[in-house]
Amino acid sequence: MFVLIENGNFVVPYLRREGVERSELEMAMRQHGVESVKEVKLAVLETDGSISIVPKSSPVMHTRKHIRQFRKH
Repeated sequence: MFVLIENGNFVVPYLRREGVERSELEMAMRQHGVESVKEVKLAVLETDGSISIVPKSSPVMHTRKHIRQFRKH
């Protein structure tokens, strides 16, 4: 998973590294109902090749992480 857009800015090194064109990214943004890169909180290239877009307008969800601790006997 690679971050392609973060807080409204393209992450150019990852775009180049993964060979993702800005036009591909803009198409994915439109498919998610986002018109401008400035409206994107996060865009990631998933391991299956799809692009996930998180708009800035989306609500923030906090989850509780459970960390299992092992005791030495």
